[in-house]
Amino acid sequence: MKNLKELKNGFELNGMFIPKDSSNTDYQKIQEWIKNGGEYEKFDYLKETKDKKLAELNNFHSSEAVKIFTIKLANGASTKISVDADTRYLLDEQISLLNFKKMQGEADPKWLYQNGIEMPLNLTALIGIRLYIGALVDANFKAKKIHEKAIENLKTIEEIEKYDLKIGYRLNQILSF
Repeated sequence: MKNLKELKNGFELNGMFIPKDSSNTDYQKIQEWIKNGGEYEKFDYLKETKDKKLAELNNFHSSEAVKIFTIKLANGASTKISVDADTRYLLDEQISLLNFKKMQGEADPKWLYQNGIEMPLNLTALIGIRLYIGALVDANFKAKKIHEKAIENLKTIEEIEKYDLKIGYRLNQILSF
């Protein structure tokens, strides 16, 4: 049988799909041919499982558990803040503006962060948040790269299915002021 390729739910023979169905005579012929030593291109279950785990990793890496943290104020109020590129850019811009205001003679310029609560932030607090976000993004990016390499090196489907993607991530962080 030329060009026989195993698929997850059947076989492909010369471009024609043959489902795994023991009542199908074409399937029965393929099974007999394989039983007698016939060679075919086998479906790579291990690769498919690794691909699924890598997709799961990408989804997890993009999740709120990784991309959002909480800022808690001394008065008990709290708000969420994202570590995405837009937020980092906004913070960088505000730091530049507060630096400019300081150079213009303003003693302690503030920026009012608003996300459910209003939180006036001076330059020191804003820089602290930005550095915290940078460290968080860096740690979680490194964790993702470690997981990608580890998943590629796993040898069995069982190892892949049991693999814990959360190890090494800094999740649901809280920054208090």
